[in-house]
Amino acid sequence: MQVVRKPVHLTCPQESATATIELPEDEPEIIERLIEYCYRADYTKFSANAFLGHAKVYAAAHKYGVDYAGWAATTKYERAASFEWDASDFLLSFPYIFESTAESVLDMRRTATECARSRMLSLTLTEGLYNAWKQTCLDVPEFAFDGLGDLAKEVRRFICGECNNGTSLRQEFMKSACCEAEVDNDPDFTAVDP
Repeated sequence: MQVVRKPVHLTCPQESATATIELPEDEPEIIERLIEYCYRADYTKFSANAFLGHAKVYAAAHKYGVDYAGWAATTKYERAASFEWDASDFLLSFPYIFESTAESVLDMRRTATECARSRMLSLTLTEGLYNAWKQTCLDVPEFAFDGLGDLAKEVRRFICGECNNGTSLRQEFMKSACCEAEVDNDPDFTAVDP
């Protein structure tokens, strides 16, 4: 493979003539945060909807190959979920997270899904939030699938309140009580590891 190198003024004549770079599809505030991160290894907090802001920085970081800024955005998103929780703003970030990043880019998707799972009650607390939650799941089926898939894996195991043994749900429902069942000798039962 032959690499062809050309002076920048030949490959990007408009940028070299005007000394400006046009990024029409990107929001100036997001690019500003990305550049700020490149200089300071951090970026300024968002005054409105921190979740959506961090999601946009993550997408821009991935788009322009600034991986560390993407990791910082993911961490800041998690921190916002812990210290600046707003369920409505949180739900507004999901379409952007799942539509603006490739399916193979999982960091922010996993973080958002985990935050949703850990705050399920607050996301469905009022009728308005429940309706917003429902609409988000309908609008972003990848999120609904990821969240339910992870939840299904987690639900398969629980600790019995009677005997304190870790058992699978199938064992509990197949037998009257896990602490009374002789599961080890049951040919119909197959243990399922999470």
